[in-house]
Amino acid sequence: PMGTWPTETPSPVDPTLGSDFGIVIEGHTGARILRNSVADTGDAGIVIELGSDRALVQGNTMTRTGDSGVSVSGSDFVRVIDNVANLASDAGINFDTANDGIISGNDVRDNPGGIELGGSLRTLVADNDASFSGGSGIGLSGDALNNRIIDNLANSTGADGISLEVDAIDGTTGANLGGN
Repeated sequence: PMGTWPTETPSPVDPTLGSDFGIVIEGHTGARILRNSVADTGDAGIVIELGSDRALVQGNTMTRTGDSGVSVSGSDFVRVIDNVANLASDAGINFDTANDGIISGNDVRDNPGGIELGGSLRTLVADNDASFSGGSGIGLSGDALNNRIIDNLANSTGADGISLEVDAIDGTTGANLGGN
């Protein structure tokens, strides 16, 4: 049942039990998704949504997911740390209107996009490897303002290594880009 996910999920998760998402957390504050293997899903590997604030997604491996490896939407203060998300059909990690998060130490190589922030504010994106992406390694769009993009790799991408396509009201993104 939703909102009662165990503190630590046993590994591996068998996506054939539900051919859509691998793991879904909806409306559960403080969830911890640790050390799972999710592969060959019809949609995203791990989904954090609908006010699942302060979730921790750490040490997981997602392979060949039908959408993003990790998808976070409408949830704040989410930490996505030290995960591997390769061969997804979308970005390795996607934050959509998810504010004040941390995306750090992740391997998101070999996806159509590495890390995407859409309309997310004040998020730290640091020490990730988004190389060999079909599109941008790291992309910010919409109202993705006041984010810090620091010490990431985005080599041999099909588009920009780091792309800023934000709708800033005052003409500035407030983005801090350094050491990439």
